Amino acid sequence: MNEVATEKKGMSKGCLVGLIVLGVLIVVIAILSVVCYMNKDSIMKFGVNTMITEVKVQMANSPNPGMDTTTFNAIADEFSRKLETGEVDSQKLSAMAAVIQNIIEDKVVDSAEVIDFVNAMVAVYPELGDMVPEQEPMIEVDSSMTDTVMEDME
Repeated sequence: MNEVATEKKGMSKGCLVGLIVLGVLIVVIAILSVVCYMNKDSIMKFGVNTMITEVKVQMANSPNPGMDTTTFNAIADEFSRKLETGEVDSQKLSAMAAVIQNIIEDKVVDSAEVIDFVNAMVAVYPELGDMVPEQEPMIEVDSSMTDTVMEDME
């Protein structure tokens, strides 16, 4: 009893199913890419707002005595409001996101980082500069005093 093996022509069912799944994945990825590209500004705004919230939480969890959290929160809230309602330059927003990312990485917000963050927000929306409190003027040094100190050093 010799049985003649019939040769199958074409692909196996497993290979066919794999190709169909691959085709569906490629279509889904293409659709997601188009949707993300069309909504890139909204996605970027959402990401920046999420990072702002994270910085505010970090400031609340580890307050520094030299920081005015009330003023910072007011500026950040106004920035978020402007971000949601207006157009923004994506390059400026990307630069600001990089500043925020550096702040978030170490999990501690110090006063220098707050200054950098506020400056980044003002760079995107210059009108926020009016909300930034004036810094204390530098102490002016009396020139006669420096002459005396210089003479003592010699």
